[in-house]
Amino acid sequence: MPDVADQGESFVWSLLRKQGVTLVSGPVFSPSHDDRVRLVFSNSTEQIDEAFNRIEVWVAERL
Repeated sequence: MPDVADQGESFVWSLLRKQGVTLVSGPVFSPSHDDRVRLVFSNSTEQIDEAFNRIEVWVAERL
């Protein structure tokens, strides 16, 4: 997994633009969580599987 701690919100926005997957950046919940993201699993299992596949592609492009 690439180190994204220093990328801030650009990590979240890049994933959205490139793969259509939305995450929430950590500082939304606490300023001390700037190196974290949140995932929400409020969809069908099939769509969650597809989101993880897209995340995997996005990560592989950065390794």
